[in-house]
Amino acid sequence: YCNSTCQHDHWRRGHKQICKKIHRGGNAEQYHANKKYKEALAVVVEACAGDAKGQTCYICLEAVHPSTGEGLVRGCGCQGDQGFAHVSCLVRQDEVSLEDSKRQDPIVGLVAKHKTEESLAEGVLDTLEDRYKSGLSCKLCKKQHNAIILHALGWGHWQRCASKAEQPLTEDYTQISAALTYLGVCLAESGRMTEAMKVGEA
Repeated sequence: YCNSTCQHDHWRRGHKQICKKIHRGGNAEQYHANKKYKEALAVVVEACAGDAKGQTCYICLEAVHPSTGEGLVRGCGCQGDQGFAHVSCLVRQDEVSLEDSKRQDPIVGLVAKHKTEESLAEGVLDTLEDRYKSGLSCKLCKKQHNAIILHALGWGHWQRCASKAEQPLTEDYTQISAALTYLGVCLAESGRMTEAMKVGEA
């Protein structure tokens, strides 16, 4: 603000109420992530509602998610009654997969395998790319999810980490960085290049 009068005038015209709403939503980053995820989720659930009728999630085995109340989606290469899932279940499945890959830590093995820093850097990038690509695809048919599911998945991952992004850097930095990168990849793969570029600049 240019001065206190400017600030007070802005607050009187509604900004104060908006700030309170954002604060209740977990502060700016979390509020924004929740909003974007909710919007993306609504679009994909509505688009899949017809095909998903009478189906259950192959991960949690429920038709309606017990915690979020969300419906089922499917946008891969699965046929029949295969491949239906909740976006939040897919997000959690990816998180578990990433945690498993960290425990195996193939990147550590690359240090011994590659003899130069340039070769090592290329190896690390290839490994990370493989990790991200696996998160873009259905674990059953191995086909990449369609654009609207990727859009929701990206925001779903970021929603789970967004609040940490406003805190001082801790051991969660790797998780935050991975979620933000995954969001950018999902946005790009779903054709939202402008948004993806903004995420890349963050």
